[in-house]
Amino acid sequence: MYELSGDTAWSFAEFAAASAEVLGASVRYETLTADQQHAALIATGLDEDTAWLFGRAYADMAAGELDAVSGDLARLIGHPTEPLRTTLQSWL
Repeated sequence: MYELSGDTAWSFAEFAAASAEVLGASVRYETLTADQQHAALIATGLDEDTAWLFGRAYADMAAGELDAVSGDLARLIGHPTEPLRTTLQSWL
């Protein structure tokens, strides 16, 4: 079994900082409580079960549960994965 991930794990705050750098604009990351996150997801039109699923995934990410960096993806594709800033720049 493979763990497909980039070569570097990054947090939501690091994503916001990289986005601000690439955009040349202020980008703010605000940590929400579980209840705030759930309410925000419901407000977007998600049903309770889907909001719970996404809320749980976000909480796991914030807790570092998905920070595994195995190198499997780089080995499979034969080169290092793109750094976060490079990927963000390609979206512009």
